Amino acid sequence: MTVYSVFDRRLDEAPAVVPDRFSWFAALLPPLYGLVHGLWLGLVLWVLAVAAIVAGGLWLGAEAGGPLEGGDGVMRQRVASPACTSLTSSPGCSRIAHT
Repeated sequence: MTVYSVFDRRLDEAPAVVPDRFSWFAALLPPLYGLVHGLWLGLVLWVLAVAAIVAGGLWLGAEAGGPLEGGDGVMRQRVASPACTSLTSSPGCSRIAHT
């Protein structure tokens, strides 16, 4: 069942009826969607939010992630292989890179 939004216009015009639906374009590529549809304020707010997140990450540093992000100064990476996904994974599945 489609849901519609009704937008009232001036008295001499008929109201605008717009179907409400999900936009994959807007969900996957928000900045491009904002550019294409002229949503400048939303685009500016999105860019500012991303810049704030990046600046906060740089300001807090890698230690802010705690043990999940290698808060002990060691960054761990998992190798994607079938042996590493089993319960008894081999010792070579974890690579350690000192930062």
